[in-house]
Amino acid sequence: MLPMSSESAGFLPFSAIHPARSGHSISGKKSPTLNSIQSGDVMQREELIRDGLLLALSQRYRDDPSQFLILSRQSLDSALMRGVVADLRNEGQIEEQMRGVIRLTPRGYRKFRNDPLAYSLKN
Repeated sequence: MLPMSSESAGFLPFSAIHPARSGHSISGKKSPTLNSIQSGDVMQREELIRDGLLLALSQRYRDDPSQFLILSRQSLDSALMRGVVADLRNEGQIEEQMRGVIRLTPRGYRKFRNDPLAYSLKN
């Protein structure tokens, strides 16, 4: 048994993970149920990031449509956040002055105003 700190209780450190011995491996195929759960979780996180970003950008747009929002370094390090920004940029909803410096376009603001946020429909 591996000693575990209170911070990592329930999780094995990476160094404790070893490949399975020959003859004891799990099939390379993943369960369809596991795949759908994982992809559903990512989709929910992406939706929350997108909605939060649009909300912050729309508030700035109302105050000053020419003002840009500077994303934090932590946000820029997130592949999920970069994907959301790229999708919004490709849809014409935001413009990017340089990497991580974004603002809502008039088109994006109209769309945000007219379309309710996804989580507001679930309540």
